Amino acid sequence: MTDLSQIAASTRDSIGRYFSLVSAVPSGILIAWTALLVGSGAWTGQPDPIAAFRVLRRDWNRWCGGTGAGNDLPWCGDAPLQFFFVQLLEGYWGVSPLAQQVRRRRTRAHRNRILRLRHRHAELGNLLHDKKVEREAAPDPDRKQELNEEIAELKSDRGEIKWATADYPMAPEAFMPTRLGSVLRRYEWSWVARMESR
Repeated sequence: MTDLSQIAASTRDSIGRYFSLVSAVPSGILIAWTALLVGSGAWTGQPDPIAAFRVLRRDWNRWCGGTGAGNDLPWCGDAPLQFFFVQLLEGYWGVSPLAQQVRRRRTRAHRNRILRLRHRHAELGNLLHDKKVEREAAPDPDRKQELNEEIAELKSDRGEIKWATADYPMAPEAFMPTRLGSVLRRYEWSWVARMESR
């Protein structure tokens, strides 16, 4: 029977493979694209696609990781660059006065937009309730049909708003200057809250 430690090890190995794949594919594409550009002569004159593919085929193993340590050089700068870009996309832009000013402005814009949408979601909920009450009291079948269509549209609008705001944090101070940062912050804070409640 499989015990918990074996399941955890299997999960860890699986996740590790997926992260390696996510890291390797963009790097491989970047290296291949650069090799094609250099090999085609596009930076110095008229590009030659045949020459580009010839260079790519000849040098692929050397550029994209063979057995020697020197063969892995194109991958060496990859992880720090990925970390930098992820931090940038999350909204960690530094502590300079300009970065802080831009961060505050973008955070305020995201927070205000989400708060407006959540307020609109509540308004639509009240309107939906009123329409349902009106539908129950309506004696005319045609009016009931009209109200059914209005109710369906209101439900659709509320669903869209709920979908658009669901991943954002509830606490105003948890918002970040980008959507990605705000979404990740929500799940980070909810995870911390769960750990603290144990």
